[in-house]
Amino acid sequence: MNLEVPRVVRVRLAAAAVVLTLGAVPAWSAPPSLSFEEQAVVISAATPDGPVAVFGVSRGFNGFTGYVLRHDEVLTAGADGVARLELELLPPRSAFAVIDLVTGEMGFGAPEGFELLQRPLGPGSIDANGAGLTEQRRWVYALWVRPQAAAGAGAWGAIVGDGGATDADGAEDGVVRAAVSSFVPIEDGDSAPPERLAAGDVVVVIDPESLEVAAARLSE
Repeated sequence: MNLEVPRVVRVRLAAAAVVLTLGAVPAWSAPPSLSFEEQAVVISAATPDGPVAVFGVSRGFNGFTGYVLRHDEVLTAGADGVARLELELLPPRSAFAVIDLVTGEMGFGAPEGFELLQRPLGPGSIDANGAGLTEQRRWVYALWVRPQAAAGAGAWGAIVGDGGATDADGAEDGVVRAAVSSFVPIEDGDSAPPERLAAGDVVVVIDPESLEVAAARLSE
């Protein structure tokens, strides 16, 4: 089977082992929220003057061919907890996540008229030793965040296609495995990711074909 590679128009990618599970972590603040303008994504209720990671995937058609847009950027909220991601293009078929890099709280959203498909990451998605994540998909666009309170804090992204160079299992088998080594900083100049996922980390996956969003915050 030939693997059709989506045309990515904008791609900005820039501990000791523990047994990790996907579970709820008690929240100590309200999660950030998302709203949408014609050419902007607006984040509200973030930590005032704190950093937030915005991650999204859009699908569109320019009259000749379909395209996929990946959006990922770290912004600084104002004193009112509001930040804006200005975009040249925001197709109606878009799915977004925002993670407060101070608290680790997550928010999700989509432009009006597009139904957001959202679910938790499955119980087998994260390796027990934190070495990577596995999803039964053809493609995975992923964001991994370690909030500021933890050592080695940062935000890293990965694009993994079934059987592609960054698929850790190397086989076209309907499953993609994103090893931590395939993640790169989303901000130029930031440090490489830690060697393993750890408790408190946030992982968000967006399927660039269905635009389904799956996410979890890891616990021990």
